[in-house]
Amino acid sequence: MDGRPIHKEGWKCQRATRQGNKLTSFLLIPYDRETMRRPWKRHRLEVDLRGNRTTWFKQAPTYGWQAVTDDRGGFIKMEKVGENASPYYAERHRWHYGLGPFGQNVALYLRYWDTQAPPEILCREVEAVESYLRNSRRVVKNLKNGIRCNGEYYEDKSPTWAVVHRAASSGKICPATGREKNAAKKMANFRSDAREHGVDPDEVVTMRMLGAPIPASSQNARAQEIYSVVEAKWPVEKMRKKH
Repeated sequence: MDGRPIHKEGWKCQRATRQGNKLTSFLLIPYDRETMRRPWKRHRLEVDLRGNRTTWFKQAPTYGWQAVTDDRGGFIKMEKVGENASPYYAERHRWHYGLGPFGQNVALYLRYWDTQAPPEILCREVEAVESYLRNSRRVVKNLKNGIRCNGEYYEDKSPTWAVVHRAASSGKICPATGREKNAAKKMANFRSDAREHGVDPDEVVTMRMLGAPIPASSQNARAQEIYSVVEAKWPVEKMRKKH
C-alpha cells in the first residue's frame, strides 16, 4: 500500500479483479467442455471408465494400499499397507468414474485435496477447483525447474495457458512428440475454446495468475466458509424454486 486507505486504491482491486476474471475464464473452458457446469455429473463413457480403472490400480500406494494380483498379473483385491490408508479405496466402484466439474480422474486428482477424503468430494466445486489449481501450480513449477521427457531433460520457463491446460486436464506434462493420438486435435480444440472464453492460449502463465493457494491445514474450514458465503447470497432452496 502507498499510505492511502484501501478504498482509495481502487487500481489494486481492479488488477485483482482482472486476474480473477481471467483465471475464472480459463477454468470455465474444461468446466463447460466436460460437464456443461454440472458438478454432480459422473463420466460413464468407456474411455473414462477404462482410464479410471487403470489409474485406480496404479495409484494404490498413494492412498496407502497395494494391489494383490495372481501369477498372471490378474487383479485379486486391494490390501492396506499403511496406517493412514484411505478408508474408501477398496470400494472400487466409487473410483471408476470421472467426477466433478472437470470430469477428474479420481485417483489422480483426489490426492491434490486429501487422500483421506471420499472420492465424491470432487463433485464439490471448491475442492475440485482447488485440486485442479494445485495440479496446475505443480505443472508450472516442475516445467520451470525442469523434468525428464522421453529420457531427455526438458524445461519450459514460460508455460502458456495451452501448456498448463494440456498437463492439468490430461496429465501430459511433456510436449507432444507426434505419436500421441489426437494430441494435435485436442490442442486445436482448446485454442478454439480458449478464444471463445476470452483467453489467449499463448499467454505466459505465472504462479500468481493461478490464484492464492488455500493452505492444506485449513482447507476444510476455508471451503465451508466459501460455501456459507455462496449459500447466503444464493440460497439453494430459493434457486430450486426459481428453476
